[in-house]
Amino acid sequence: MGKRGQNEGTIRKRKDGRWEARALIGRTIDGKPKFKYIYRKTRAEVSAELSKVLAELAEDSYINETNITFVGWLKTWLETYAKPSIKLSTYTSYETYIRGHITPYFCNIKLKDLNAKILQDFFNTKLTGGRLDNKEGGLSDKTLKNLYNMIHASLKQAYLNEMIKKNICEFVKVPKVYRKEMRVLSREEQNKLISVSRSHRLGIVVILDLFTGMRLGEILALRWNDIDFENKFISVKNTIKRLTTHNANGTKTEIILDTPKTDNSFRIIPLIDEMILELTNHKKSQNEEKKLSGSAYNNKGFLFCNEIGEPYDQKTFKNYYNKILLECGLIQSKPKTIRDKIKKGFKTKPTPKGTTPNVTFHTLRHTFATRAIEQGMDILVLSKILGHSDPSTTLNKYGHALPNHKKDNMEKIRELYFV
Repeated sequence: MGKRGQNEGTIRKRKDGRWEARALIGRTIDGKPKFKYIYRKTRAEVSAELSKVLAELAEDSYINETNITFVGWLKTWLETYAKPSIKLSTYTSYETYIRGHITPYFCNIKLKDLNAKILQDFFNTKLTGGRLDNKEGGLSDKTLKNLYNMIHASLKQAYLNEMIKKNICEFVKVPKVYRKEMRVLSREEQNKLISVSRSHRLGIVVILDLFTGMRLGEILALRWNDIDFENKFISVKNTIKRLTTHNANGTKTEIILDTPKTDNSFRIIPLIDEMILELTNHKKSQNEEKKLSGSAYNNKGFLFCNEIGEPYDQKTFKNYYNKILLECGLIQSKPKTIRDKIKKGFKTKPTPKGTTPNVTFHTLRHTFATRAIEQGMDILVLSKILGHSDPSTTLNKYGHALPNHKKDNMEKIRELYFV
């Protein structure tokens, strides 16, 4: 091995014919020497690259595990370790967390200097403020938990890479995510919603959810080849999302088709005859729209789209859905100004009896599951239809509907009793 000088690196020719250079770039957390290895085809090439590394070391500009910042490591982790194994929507969320929340707070704090106190202060701050939409209050418990999970995963990888002595996330406390009280429509509300939905162009989306329990993104991603009219079932293969990306050219949003929430979300859902008829009539209406739109119609095969064939994102459809809820009386419009509040008597007008303002689209999924249990559907079957990973998930969520169901089932063994 030919030496370049003490502590300045070494160059040697390998048995495979390549040239190898080695430079001491620091020490591991155990004090062992850490080397940078360079491989090139010729001695001249490897010598030039080694000289570059040595120069950066001399100028203290060489980036390695000993001087990388926490933000710098997160960006490296996201691109190198996380991106190949996470969904695009998750990648986009992580990129937003790093750019919007972490970078402004941690600035130039080095990874090796990060400690549990600094990290705990960050979460405490985000608990009370710092929303990216500039609204009052802090981040939701769920968002804080997602942030924690991302940071925990990145620091775990840093520990495995021997860049830090321990994963300090283990010593940080974040708020527990509490399950919100589930809103389920009464049978009267459900019937009213179905009736009003029939008068709306895309009210069939509401009806379909009440009889399948699909997630909104899954419904909006449906295409006609996902419907088997002959065998009467739906194949759930995708979900639709609008993602926001940020780059040098600014902010850009686009609608994408992504894989469903989990592997269990890929599923087949049987359809009752009435639902098949609803979909058949909807297809006829859509064909009429195609004729009226002519060449302007962009036929992408979606069940639910605008008048020229373009799919809806979830936010846009939720606005449409809220109009149906208003017509049903399940929610009230929110006055925009103080004058509107006075004019509408907003301060004294009570919420309609039997309703609450939190009738989200997910309420329809909860309602389907509750009705299914009330009608005696097997929990295992319901779990598969909902796309849950385990029947216990279904039981935990919808156990409130079981008491009468259990009583009815106990009656079935009455004939076994004898004196």
